[in-house]
Amino acid sequence: DRGALEAAAALLAAGGWEVGAPQETCCGGVHAQAGRSAKAQGCQRQLQTEARDGEVLLTTASACALELGGDAPAEAGAFLLAHAENLPAGKAAAAEFDVFVHLPCTQRRLAGGGGWVAELLRRIPGARIRMLPGNETCCGAGGLTAFAEPETAATLGRRKAQAAAEELGPGAVIATSNYACRCQLGAALRAAGLANKITDPYSLLARSLAA
Repeated sequence: DRGALEAAAALLAAGGWEVGAPQETCCGGVHAQAGRSAKAQGCQRQLQTEARDGEVLLTTASACALELGGDAPAEAGAFLLAHAENLPAGKAAAAEFDVFVHLPCTQRRLAGGGGWVAELLRRIPGARIRMLPGNETCCGAGGLTAFAEPETAATLGRRKAQAAAEELGPGAVIATSNYACRCQLGAALRAAGLANKITDPYSLLARSLAA
């Protein structure tokens, strides 16, 4: 998820932190869901041991945070919100716009339930933050559903997209912190004629700082 990673790195740098990337980039979640527990545990151990003293391991994907226990790595957004006083103020948008927050199933299972997303996005001048209706239901991207049960996944994605389409006005966007959800909902929204309507919270906030 290069876009979210680069935006999160830019936000962290703007807050005064030095940012790097581990050599091991997989949390092992896909391996675990496919039943390859030894491979998954190997990825997890490697990630956990790469952080040196004084370093904080962060992730932009709620699924990875959940797979690794939710604390190490922590969600980058939760870290940014906890240190929000270090972030520069965002620049006002040309016009107010709606941001609908989609909470992935994985994020709702983490400590705090993803509450940082709305709070962090409220730092964007002109952004009206709302929760996407139907956040309690899966978009179809959970686990390996999209690969193991593609028809079920597609049906869930269409339902989510149809419900979202009823809410999205001109200039409105959906923000979700999980890459798989973003791909799933993005495809369903494009099929419904709504392209470029979904992004990640890091990119939205980073754009407001760079405007």
